[in-house]
Amino acid sequence: MSRPTALKTIRTDTLEIAYEENGETNGKPVVLLHGFPDDPRAWDGVVGPLTKDGFRTIVPYLRGFGPTRFLHADTLRSGQQAALAYDLNGLIEGLKLKQPILAGYDWGARAACTGAALWSAQVAGLVSIGGYNIEQIVKMYVAFTEGYRALKVKYPNETQAFRTEFDALIKKTLPPVGQQLFGGKMCESYCGAARDYCDGLEGIVRGPKKEMVKKWGDLTPFPVDMAYPIKKAHDK
Repeated sequence: MSRPTALKTIRTDTLEIAYEENGETNGKPVVLLHGFPDDPRAWDGVVGPLTKDGFRTIVPYLRGFGPTRFLHADTLRSGQQAALAYDLNGLIEGLKLKQPILAGYDWGARAACTGAALWSAQVAGLVSIGGYNIEQIVKMYVAFTEGYRALKVKYPNETQAFRTEFDALIKKTLPPVGQQLFGGKMCESYCGAARDYCDGLEGIVRGPKKEMVKKWGDLTPFPVDMAYPIKKAHDK
């Protein structure tokens, strides 16, 4: 007998995760992960066909969304891909899901891709909408920051030549979301955005390690991003 959509919660070591569950209790589990700024309603058109085919669907609210809550005031409010993967792993272990299929887009795809990379033995399949979403964010944005600083020395007045080379730098160093943020129409606003962003990023990346840890958490040994203390399955 199929279960109706019901909002449930489960606690991990960092979150109380709210999720919706549908389908046979003994069906093959599929975890459907929404993106920013959405919620489980994004999967409403998918849940029905999956449960009809005998799958059990788990659709959580990601950290920072809906009724999902942090358990501790001092937990880093991070939306980084390693943090999202850590949450997903906690959900899988908490519900005792046996090798679920992971599907997601945007933030959800980051969680699914990173989780599948870190705990591959626990995952039966991966569906990443919009591409394979694991990025070495620090390395990527350091290259952007250093290139921007060099251009500012070369073109202190931000001439047309500066903007042309700046556009080329964006396309060379940044992913699509970064290109959308800093690229596009040539105008003073995106040059100003780059100045502000580089100033903030440089203080984080080039600061002492103890300050980085204080702000972002210790560095993960997996080359995902600065930031989230992760244990691989074999570390337990």
